[in-house]
Amino acid sequence: MIKILSKFLSAVWNEKKTRQKPLLSLVLLNTLWLLGACDVSQWYQNRTASPDIINPVADAGFDQLALVNTAIHLNGTQSHHPQRKTITYQWRLLTKKNAQLEQGDQVTAQFKAEKPGDYKVELVVSDGENTSKPDIINISVASFMVEVKWQNLVVQPHMEGVVIYVGTTINDANTAIKVFTKNDPYWNPKMSSYPLSGDGITAAVNGADTACFRIKTYNNNGESEFSNANCVKLQLIPVSAGS
Repeated sequence: MIKILSKFLSAVWNEKKTRQKPLLSLVLLNTLWLLGACDVSQWYQNRTASPDIINPVADAGFDQLALVNTAIHLNGTQSHHPQRKTITYQWRLLTKKNAQLEQGDQVTAQFKAEKPGDYKVELVVSDGENTSKPDIINISVASFMVEVKWQNLVVQPHMEGVVIYVGTTINDANTAIKVFTKNDPYWNPKMSSYPLSGDGITAAVNGADTACFRIKTYNNNGESEFSNANCVKLQLIPVSAGS
């Protein structure tokens, strides 16, 4: 009987109108104390505690590879609020290398990089009261790019990714220069090419004017045999990604 009465009084207390009447609130609290429903201070704290804060979620998109002096587009459309509240956007360029962000308070933004190198971009979103954790992406900017192309790739069951090796000839292409997985924005199990920064390749072949590639795929059991790719002349007309 005491438990039933305690539950009834607790339900009455939960009514907003009840808490707005100090005398009635005091009577209820004292009654609950006498009934032994719970420790009053803890009970009151639980009843008046603020609801859990639900923050929005920022999503700045994928890491990117881009060319100097070309527009680098940023896309935050995958950001969201679990309660479907309206959110605002704030992009920030964390790396200062002669680059300026445009439309930094919009869902999409862009910037141009005047120098090659690695750039970090941060996105934070807000619902006006609560702010998301920052989401940071990396953007590798190159002075020129080359496209690695291959045929007859050894496709393994449950393939997890691809390793690209480089050298001055096909047979000595033993230096792993790039590992990409199925989480890479360029990933496609049937893909036959991949864009790479020419700057990094030039360094990997010690300044030679030609670079040659070969490829291995891998899964949880290990790597495949090599698949031959192509050779390219370096420091010539830039090749854009996706061409």
